[in-house]
Amino acid sequence: MEKVLRKRAWRDLKENKFRYFALAFLIIISMYLVISLVGAADTIVDGTTKQAKKHKLEDGQFQVFVPLTTKQKENFTKKGLTVEETFYLDFRQKDGSKLRIFKNRKKVNKINLDEGRLAKNKSEVVVEKRYAQEHNLKTGSKITIDGNFYKITGIGSVPDYDACYEKLSDSTVDSKQFGLAFVTEDAYENLKDNENSIQSEEYIYAYRLNGAMTQKQLKNKLKKITFNPDDVDDPYFKDYWEETAGKKDDIKDGIKKLTDASTQMSDGLNKLSENNETLQKGANQIFQAYLKTAESQLTSFGVTSLTENNYANILKSLIAKSSDGLTRLSLESAKEQL
Repeated sequence: MEKVLRKRAWRDLKENKFRYFALAFLIIISMYLVISLVGAADTIVDGTTKQAKKHKLEDGQFQVFVPLTTKQKENFTKKGLTVEETFYLDFRQKDGSKLRIFKNRKKVNKINLDEGRLAKNKSEVVVEKRYAQEHNLKTGSKITIDGNFYKITGIGSVPDYDACYEKLSDSTVDSKQFGLAFVTEDAYENLKDNENSIQSEEYIYAYRLNGAMTQKQLKNKLKKITFNPDDVDDPYFKDYWEETAGKKDDIKDGIKKLTDASTQMSDGLNKLSENNETLQKGANQIFQAYLKTAESQLTSFGVTSLTENNYANILKSLIAKSSDGLTRLSLESAKEQL
């Protein structure tokens, strides 16, 4: 039986050899593609990790409204952290693209040069490699930024922009419309002083923890940093502050005035309460004086004694008995006064 099955299998293979050959070929190709992709991914991850370590990739970054003071920065460095400014300015190029300008990095997110060298004077610049490719820029060529010519001395990349997104919310990289450039500190200050950037300077700090503390501990320290709103130059922030904190101050002033007025009213009520008995005595004395005056005027009507208990009935009786209109009017007036 086994011999028959073996012969049938060989016969089936011979009759359908092209089909089985194609199937085997597809299996081999599929395995090759899977192994190649896994190997490529592993190579990319390993290469990225090595480059990140070599060029001091940040552990994170934070943004502030005004630059940190020297003392504030020292508070971080004394704890063992490495902190570096990664401030930037955005400029619109003639072709409509946006170029983000940084100072040369020294400690964190250092520039990885594919060719050339770093900028050394005010008229030199390093351009991010994908932007350079899209705009046909090469080492030694010229580029215009804010109306000034710069010589490209190097082309490279930085680890914090391994995917060159303009904003973290972007879903795709468009190096035709957005790129990076790195200049000397003097060149950066000149660009900032010209005040022609698309928006105000962004104050961002990159940091490496170096095992000195955790992200949570750093976050708690950052929450304690205070600043003076008057030191902020950003007009958008000033408008925001005026709309929020400004109104908050107005509300606080209003509450304070209301509290002060409430305190004064409370003091007045307390004084009134304390002098209530005196006021009652004074009112009673005035009333008794009115009664005496009325009594003296009514003696001609036979009234001998006018008291708090009987004055209303006596006056009512006299008004009813009086036939003289003028007299009745006088009696009614006396009753109303009492």
